[in-house]
Amino acid sequence: MSSFSGRGPGVQLLAPGEEMNIPYEDPTTGAQSIAEDVAGTSWASPEIIGTVALIKQVNPNFTAAQVIFDLENSGVPTYDASSGITYPRLDVYNAIPSPTR
Repeated sequence: MSSFSGRGPGVQLLAPGEEMNIPYEDPTTGAQSIAEDVAGTSWASPEIIGTVALIKQVNPNFTAAQVIFDLENSGVPTYDASSGITYPRLDVYNAIPSPTR
């Protein structure tokens, strides 16, 4: 967990927000690049939304509750010593329901 991550019983899921490499396209030149070691909790939201989109693509009939259940229950348990709480950390691969797993 990042030092600036939210903590407490209301946190349902962790997602990357520090030391991330983000691909982007320069809107002026169209050149593609990678922003390295990006940090900020606002980067966590796109990670979760992208995973939700993948889950819904595989199973479009999933309800919001089923998607949240998958996200939380497929996450990697991550202990935070400062709060004493173990949170699920996003695991995209395990969050995507698959009939072969």
